[in-house]
Amino acid sequence: MGLTIQRNVVSEELSREARKYPYLASYLKKIIREVGIPLFITGKIPDYLKKASYVNVMYPLGEGIFIHVYMPPGGTESGYRKYMVVEPPKPPRTLMFLVETKIAELVTEKDVAQEPGEKRKLLLSFLEKVIDVVEDPVNYEEILARRRIPRKVPVYVVDYEYLRYYLIRDKVGLGVLEPFIRDPYIEDISCDGLGYIYIVHKIFGPLETSIKFETEEELDRFVIELSERIGKPVSHARPIVDATLPDGSRINIVFGTDVSLKGSNFTIRKFSKKPLSIIQLVNWGTLDERVAAYLWMLLLEGMSGFISGETASGKTTSLNAMITFIRPTAKIITIEDTAEVQVPHENWVRELTRDTGSAESSVTMFDLLKAALRQRPNYIIVGEIRGAEGNIAFQAMQSVSWDTPVLVRNTITGEVRLVPIGAFIDQFYSENEENVPKFIENFETLSMDRQGMVKWSKIKYVLRHKAKEIYEITYEGKGTIKTTGSHSIFILDENSLEVKPKPISELKEGDLLVTFVKRKSMKECSSQIPVDVYEILSTMNVSGVRVANGGYVQVGNSDTIPRILCLDKDLAYLLRAYLADRCIEAKRKLKNPTLSFSFGFSENEIASEIVKILKKKFNIKVHVKNRKTYSIFRVYNAPLSYLISILCGSKLCEKHVRQQLWKACSDVVKAFLEGYMADARRTGIRAGIVVYSTKNKRLALELVWLTRIAGFESKMFKNDKYYDVHIRLYGKGRIRPWSEKVPLKPIIRFLERKKLERKLPLELTYIISRFKRGKQKFITRNTLRKLLRFLKKYSSTFSSEDIKFLRKIKALLESDIALLKVLKIVKKPYSGYVYDISVPETELFIGGEIPIALHNTGHPVLATFHAGSVLRLIQRITSPPINVPKTQLDNLNFVIIQSAVYREGVMLRRMISVNEIIGYDAKADSIVYIPVFTWDPATDTFLFRGKGSSYLLEEKIATIRGIPRREMKLIYRELDLRAEIIRELVNKKVFDYYKVFGVVSKIYNIIDEKLKGKGKEETQYTILEGLEEALKKVKKAKW
Repeated sequence: MGLTIQRNVVSEELSREARKYPYLASYLKKIIREVGIPLFITGKIPDYLKKASYVNVMYPLGEGIFIHVYMPPGGTESGYRKYMVVEPPKPPRTLMFLVETKIAELVTEKDVAQEPGEKRKLLLSFLEKVIDVVEDPVNYEEILARRRIPRKVPVYVVDYEYLRYYLIRDKVGLGVLEPFIRDPYIEDISCDGLGYIYIVHKIFGPLETSIKFETEEELDRFVIELSERIGKPVSHARPIVDATLPDGSRINIVFGTDVSLKGSNFTIRKFSKKPLSIIQLVNWGTLDERVAAYLWMLLLEGMSGFISGETASGKTTSLNAMITFIRPTAKIITIEDTAEVQVPHENWVRELTRDTGSAESSVTMFDLLKAALRQRPNYIIVGEIRGAEGNIAFQAMQSVSWDTPVLVRNTITGEVRLVPIGAFIDQFYSENEENVPKFIENFETLSMDRQGMVKWSKIKYVLRHKAKEIYEITYEGKGTIKTTGSHSIFILDENSLEVKPKPISELKEGDLLVTFVKRKSMKECSSQIPVDVYEILSTMNVSGVRVANGGYVQVGNSDTIPRILCLDKDLAYLLRAYLADRCIEAKRKLKNPTLSFSFGFSENEIASEIVKILKKKFNIKVHVKNRKTYSIFRVYNAPLSYLISILCGSKLCEKHVRQQLWKACSDVVKAFLEGYMADARRTGIRAGIVVYSTKNKRLALELVWLTRIAGFESKMFKNDKYYDVHIRLYGKGRIRPWSEKVPLKPIIRFLERKKLERKLPLELTYIISRFKRGKQKFITRNTLRKLLRFLKKYSSTFSSEDIKFLRKIKALLESDIALLKVLKIVKKPYSGYVYDISVPETELFIGGEIPIALHNTGHPVLATFHAGSVLRLIQRITSPPINVPKTQLDNLNFVIIQSAVYREGVMLRRMISVNEIIGYDAKADSIVYIPVFTWDPATDTFLFRGKGSSYLLEEKIATIRGIPRREMKLIYRELDLRAEIIRELVNKKVFDYYKVFGVVSKIYNIIDEKLKGKGKEETQYTILEGLEEALKKVKKAKW
């Protein structure tokens, strides 16, 4: 850095510049007499000058432009220091006219440039064609007076550089504003009407510039030219314009006295190509290392937050800085009016609003935010929430009715249950409690990953709240689901073959819902599942149960069975035969129950199989009693009778699929289903489809879910008192499998676009004709595989987009995805709780009588907001046009209130408070929040309320990590370690934004590696171990 302080002598650097630029020498000669010799800085302006009471500083911008910041002896109109632009003198007007006229003659329609760099290059090329630089002064008035202007205009060498500068400044740049745009230290440029233009300087704060508008006509003319230059002309019909300048800066223009009493005005918010890092903000005192560490922990766990403050409080700067704390592998979507948010993550989708003046073609922030919810991001970042889009940002509570079935697994016991979502979630709430997310441990639910594969995924939290209306959706297979209008259900887009979430309120009849039929066994499935008979019977308090010699189980003096059984094909067949309306007899004369089967004479084959299994597996003799039309088979074995009654239920209303079967492989489940065919009155077979009838709805639902997990198609229909479950158990038969269908439209379009429809082999030509006649909308997976084999021949002619589309088809073929058409949508009044499950891993859970993919919405949101306090923020959010119900505000986890403050005459930015939103207090009808950190203006430090004050750390994050209250010190140890790392980075002056992101990414990698294979109880200790290792590396400057 060239920094020279001379009190009596002009520095060598400044002297050199003055010799090079005579106009600078003239300016210095005059100004030195007024304020003395300026401090000339050729490198970075040092931060200590922020607090300097006396400022007389000059620095260069390049191309002969110099900036002088000082306080004139008589002061200024505003009381601010002066910002003087010293630039080359303007060339003669006549010269400008001559050159512009000659350039205009050369320009054609083909000479169009979009980018500023291209425009500059094109303009300079024209300039060189129309001028001839000469060594002697030129009389431009004489040239203009001639009848014909020469082909090349002679230009005096001294005028040449000035001519170049002003042509670029006025034709490519923003005229008198161009030096402000070039100055990297300027944050904001504002003209409030007649008078001076003001700026906000990063080092010297608010400054009064040397540019002044004297009349309304002059100001209006400038504003009109400015708006035309940016491609959005203002007029009395359209007096307000928001736009983005080529460098990314944001400009707002208001034209005329009709809408502004002080007349036309404009504001430019400068865009920084490289955002300030969180380490730089800590160094400047915007926040301290502990506040930064706290925010790091919140963003790590996906908390939602607003950075709120008045204009120019540094909200967007802090937002950009905080983004580096988000996990580096996260998918982030940013939504803005103008591009200000910078994201260092690779998986970043940047979306901008479009204002065309027409409602049909404009794209609002509301539109973009709704679309973002369907793209399954890990974080949504909104530049600034102002209107109805705020309501969308709070739609985390998108829920289904109490009776929606979900499959839940306890990771400790391994037990799997199909339960109503309300029955599962209610156990975590006290009476009348709602709207508070309950973070739970040790539970998983059936989910689906991004490749369309069904899997178990961890439940992070559950939620319930009341709703006044609900949508009832009926779909193929007679499945129904009841959900709030804001909830999303996954559909397959028929045009793109992409799986997307779609809000219920936008769902249409004919949309294709995503369901599943497992095409490969899950990792957890097994053909040999052990069953501990003694453990089951003793757990159910069977009297007299004991383990006899040789590892057998006996009840009293009864016959025995092996203690450990395998849930294989044979046992599954036996259980299902029992479920086919058999019973357990408990006669008074008999102390122990009896297992009883009844078979018609047409069921001899099944009866023989049952006898064979009982003999082989248990060495049990069956007692047969023949009646006129059927036979009764009785088994006098108490342990077996108790076991089957416990596994399956002893009465019809109790019968259900035992949880062990949820882990069974396809062959075992098939044997289980075949056993049900023992009751010919309740079964039927047609074209490979077995129809099971039962009055037990629970059993019917369990059969539907179980068979799909085992890889069999299944549907359920209600007929009078019975539920008919249709399962494709044997081959494909004559009825085309519904789970094999894939939309044909995009495939036909692809064939037409590649002109391949006439090259299809004869066996595939029918799909084209049938589709065009409206006879066929889908293609089976098997036919699609044949089509892909055909297309492989032409792969060398395919573009990258073509290959991407074919990969999408292949992925769909290999997935577990199946499709169900929406049949009916009805909106109904509702009174009661609705429920939701949070599954961060996949953002999806499977639910419904006929299972479908439900969107785990409620993505974390980061945004800026215009409000100077939490109370004002709450008032604005809960009032029009945002109108978020108070009961939904606990979806917002934290609020930062930030402000511009003055200390020792210098404007600084400070996080005034960091607040946690606890939730809605129904009795007081208010939102409860806690200021965890507050800024003390007297000492310029941040005060922490201390341990026990943070709901987010101690209740939410600690619960997620499985930290018991007695070990709460571990969460604060993590806070301290992260704060130490940040302080160390400050000390080592690691201020570069991307370097800071790199360090944070490496810390994530260290911890992730250490967490592999670790159990829940080890999580927090492992995180601390990883942070300690990271701190050592930062101290040794290994990064």
